[in-house]
Amino acid sequence: MNPFIDLHCHTTLSDGEYSPDEVCGRAQAGGVGTLAITDHNFNNPDLDALRTRHPGLHILRGSEISCVYETAAGDPVEIHVIALNYDPDAEALRRVLAQNQPDRRGYVNAILEKLAAHGISLGSYDDLAAMRPNTHHVGRMQIARAMLAKGYVSSVDEAFDRYIGSFGQRLAYVENPLCYASLSDTVAAIRAAKGIPILCHLFYYRLDEAEQHRLLAAFQQAAGPCAGMEVLYGRYTPEQRAVLAGLAQQYHLLPSAGSDFHGLQDGNSLGSGFEHHFPAGIYEALAARQLEYYGMIHD
Repeated sequence: MNPFIDLHCHTTLSDGEYSPDEVCGRAQAGGVGTLAITDHNFNNPDLDALRTRHPGLHILRGSEISCVYETAAGDPVEIHVIALNYDPDAEALRRVLAQNQPDRRGYVNAILEKLAAHGISLGSYDDLAAMRPNTHHVGRMQIARAMLAKGYVSSVDEAFDRYIGSFGQRLAYVENPLCYASLSDTVAAIRAAKGIPILCHLFYYRLDEAEQHRLLAAFQQAAGPCAGMEVLYGRYTPEQRAVLAGLAQQYHLLPSAGSDFHGLQDGNSLGSGFEHHFPAGIYEALAARQLEYYGMIHD
């Protein structure tokens, strides 16, 4: 088995460019031996069949779950937490995932209307959904890819940085109406499912340094000893990863590692998209903590 790991990636079941089988093949081609597929707010019911088709790859159950964190000023912020190695039949987590699949048509169409005001015509929500008929999540990544395909931008990153991202010029940015479960309820549901909660990409959120520390403290308190945070994250520089490593140690969170691969056009790709070569020891430490805490590894 290949020696490297990737604990954060996406497929066409949410906002990825490739099917689960294609992602598994690309991961193996990139040297990955242990892979967590973490589609947004979705539990893959066909994971066992996928494992059968890719016997040389250790495929972990995962989901990147959106939740709401309230800042010191009372402002709601969307935060992402990976649930790793959890019981898919756990009722509390099933309820959270069901709550996190709202009708996003109004939100997406509001972005499309703002883009149209800038001369960017992408059609409707239904047009975007038709591009990926198997998806369970239509959002900004599909919009960015449509902008690239029609020549309005030169990259997915440009679409986010100039138009629809939380940072940058925000020319067509629309605030997401947050209907997700709270951070504490989401983490509690992951723990009830005997899974590992992992805080995703800390620098993705519009939080200053003090609020980052407040978030980490709240997450650690809710998550307990069997928890992690992304340190070796595909989009971050060595300097950013060093800061994250220090924060993980400060808040007693195990480091995690993931590319956040969506596709070869997402600005985060090397070759097959999985050549970041995150060391296997990162996952081994998480699995050992899960075994110690729950008495089992629920992968």
